[in-house]
Amino acid sequence: MSRKSADEEPALQRKAKSRDHREGAGNTAAAVALIADDDAQIRSQLRSYLEQSGLTVVEAVDGGDAVRRFQSVWEWVSVVVLAGEMTEMSGYDVFDVLRRIDPGVKVIFCSGSIDADLARMLLLKGAVDCLSKPVSLQELAFALNRATGKSGG
Repeated sequence: MSRKSADEEPALQRKAKSRDHREGAGNTAAAVALIADDDAQIRSQLRSYLEQSGLTVVEAVDGGDAVRRFQSVWEWVSVVVLAGEMTEMSGYDVFDVLRRIDPGVKVIFCSGSIDADLARMLLLKGAVDCLSKPVSLQELAFALNRATGKSGG
């Protein structure tokens, strides 16, 4: 785990010179996305789509791993895609921790268990979007555009 994080960091530094790349112009060419889901197949699908969208992807296998990875690369993260329910720590709890580290973090929830009241609460707390699994690529593209400031959908 540490080895992978150490190997990822130089690549992230090359792609993102500073935290400022997250702001303005909707530039995702140098953007980093953190995916946190305990389902490897879902992570793989999300990774494929996000990389095709020009993002560098860092994966986390559960909630605790998401917090640890975010702590080491938060300066470069443009968007976080979180599952709601994960082992070790739920995505909802991860969201609270990430917001303490970076109050401006852009989070998209992808979960099979988000009802309207929970979605409303998460949006009021600052989530960009709450998508129900299975997530369509069109919904994900729209949410990603909102998170990164790109126009279109």
